Amino acid sequence: MPERQRSCLDLTEEQFHLLSRGSRPVTVDGRLISRELPARRVGLQELRVTMLKRRAGDRLTDAVWSHLVRMAGTEPDPWVIAAAGMMLPGLKSIAARMRGCYPYDTCDLDSEILEAFLHELRRLAPDRPGLHIQLYQAAWRRGWQTCRREARRASRCVPLPEGLADHRSGNPDIPLARALLDGVITAEQATLVCRVHLDSAQRGDVARQLGMGRDRARRELAIATRGLSVYLAAA
Repeated sequence: MPERQRSCLDLTEEQFHLLSRGSRPVTVDGRLISRELPARRVGLQELRVTMLKRRAGDRLTDAVWSHLVRMAGTEPDPWVIAAAGMMLPGLKSIAARMRGCYPYDTCDLDSEILEAFLHELRRLAPDRPGLHIQLYQAAWRRGWQTCRREARRASRCVPLPEGLADHRSGNPDIPLARALLDGVITAEQATLVCRVHLDSAQRGDVARQLGMGRDRARRELAIATRGLSVYLAAA
């Protein structure tokens, strides 16, 4: 079974670990945040473990997230990554629960979830209560909306034309080349069909390699497969 491609959540976890280590790790002053924290500098890893414990009450949680939101607003580097790392267990939980509902590359779903968290992080005022809940809910909403939208789009996608599928035993490049020469598809569309349908590459990866967005890649692939269906049926 191939190894799962690393997503932005995996990369954020790595960056969070880097902030927690080294000769000058990022820390918070427990004495200034809450009496429930040790009266010393507390590293990010230790702080996250403390926050994940069931005994971390609302008062401590609000105090910590108020500090994280404030620091992320005044000093984005490194505090945006610090805040994202603190929320990563929740963000990963959202992604894991929704992967079964997402019809495409789940790395794209992870990106949407993280993007929603970061947008909300920039928007929130640090003195509001329940910041962690609002950040989590923003990520959850975006993930759910993305799953519903993409599931609807997937239901309208045209599958690989049967005529082209029949050529798998031979050389599928030949009907693709003929369709390209006859003006049925563009060179870009031919590349999409070849890489996604025939080579089983992730559509998001192919789109990035071609320098196009995910939405455009979906549209071009749908146009190409519809055109090929008609073309191969008439051949």
